[in-house]
Amino acid sequence: MAIQLDHVLVPSIDKNHAAKLLGEILGVRWEPCGEEPAPSARPRVPAVSDFDWRQYRAQRASVYVNDSLTIDFVDARLFRADQPIPINHYCLLVSDADFDALPDIGIRM
Repeated sequence: MAIQLDHVLVPSIDKNHAAKLLGEILGVRWEPCGEEPAPSARPRVPAVSDFDWRQYRAQRASVYVNDSLTIDFVDARLFRADQPIPINHYCLLVSDADFDALPDIGIRM
């Protein structure tokens, strides 16, 4: 399996407005936070429960750039102002075998 960028979190003061604007500029589908997405938009992680999925959707306004990439706008207040470097979140989708083959660089989650 090729490694691909799955989603990016972008802090925003008005996540629904930001998602709508970007979706319209790019000419792609977008969904406001809390709205029930199309079944094809469910995460590719099979262990996500319906409850977790609803919580996930409540926090994000998503722009579906293509079949494998979303830009998810989240509340800017989730990012702490006292941190010297803003938090960025980039999610890569890899197969279990590819993940297991990655070198151990000492990072523990």
